[in-house]
Amino acid sequence: MMRDDEQTAAMLKTQVVDPLRSIEMELSKRLQAKLGKNNLRVSDEGAAPDRYRKLVDEYYKRLSSKQPE
Repeated sequence: MMRDDEQTAAMLKTQVVDPLRSIEMELSKRLQAKLGKNNLRVSDEGAAPDRYRKLVDEYYKRLSSKQPE
């Protein structure tokens, strides 16, 4: 009986699980490609412009060094 369970598990893995994983990977790749093509946002969207970067850095340094009241 134990041998039958092992054979069934192996068969399910090769005939069901592995093909489903392949499909999942393919769908994930397609989705990422589609999102990438339609995603027009700049990669550093949240970064401060160069001329303000020093001021922003200074602001965060002051915030982090403030003592809680």
